[in-house]
Amino acid sequence: MSILSDYKNEGKVWANFRKNFTDSILYDRLIQIEILYEKGLFDMGYELINKSIKMAEKYQKYLIHATLMLWKVNYDIKLNRFDLVSDDILISQQQTDQFKEYIGYMSGSFNLLSVYRKLGSSYDNHLIKKAIEKFKDFEKKTEPSSVLGAYYFYSIRAFVADLKKDKLATLKNFESSLNVFKKNFFFIEERPNLFFISSNNYIVSLIENEELKKAETELNYLKSTVGSLNLTGQLKARTFLIISDNRLQILKKQNNWDDANVITKEIEKGLALHEKYIDQMRIIDLYFSLSMVHFNAKYFRLSNKFLNKIMKEKSEPTMDRLIIAFVMITKLVLMVESKELYQFKNKIITTKRYID
Repeated sequence: MSILSDYKNEGKVWANFRKNFTDSILYDRLIQIEILYEKGLFDMGYELINKSIKMAEKYQKYLIHATLMLWKVNYDIKLNRFDLVSDDILISQQQTDQFKEYIGYMSGSFNLLSVYRKLGSSYDNHLIKKAIEKFKDFEKKTEPSSVLGAYYFYSIRAFVADLKKDKLATLKNFESSLNVFKKNFFFIEERPNLFFISSNNYIVSLIENEELKKAETELNYLKSTVGSLNLTGQLKARTFLIISDNRLQILKKQNNWDDANVITKEIEKGLALHEKYIDQMRIIDLYFSLSMVHFNAKYFRLSNKFLNKIMKEKSEPTMDRLIIAFVMITKLVLMVESKELYQFKNKIITTKRYID
């Protein structure tokens, strides 16, 4: 079989691959290009290089592109196409600049996330002002040419707007961040984790801005998109949490407790499928949300059921003591609401002792 058998049947072979195998295809071609060079088959190798460079540029594979361009210059020399060398070096430089731009925005985004981690639940004005000052120039910059660079660019602008407590600007930038993926579906397939983060940020921002119909539309888009992707168990669990949490938040904003109560049953079934991929604290957060939905729907026993699930985890060393205390207080409120006062005295003594 010829080493170019796959290459000659490009259309058929490509149709059998999902787009997220672009790296594998291009690295395989690099091997073919080297073999062709060693065999002196420069015309065949040159054709393969040009097709590969177009693919690398389309899907913004900067590191592979750089290697392909080095080979192209070598082939230019062998084929006496010296007039193309300068142009090829310029193209390589442009792609390198895009790569540096993308890395720069990614670094900036992680720097901002570290600020959020330092803030925690507090509101440190000094730290916030310092972060806003550091990233103030982003408001003047235009969208970068790389897809992932644009994602990080708008994410930075959104987080800075959030630090400024500008909800509208936060919403618009999260929307732009998500649109980057919607316009380039290949990157949803290749970087689903970033797409899910972007989608969640936008949906949360829509809910905070009381744009609940739009939030529902985006949630449905996310759900349908997830169904078309080939995901790992961890990513399936992550999207399950995103969809579940935001669906409950929308219904909560609508005070639609009856529908929320119905959905909690679906969530509980889904949780059984994904539980092994979800860390303890995220499960506890979801249990508490489910408990509050049942509480507001006046299904006190179901509410208590999820509070008890949280209490089963209290012996874990990583369990936040404040969460346990809050759950115990909530259980006291449940007893009052459901008029189960026969245990109330003993429970309040236990709760007080625990909190002390």
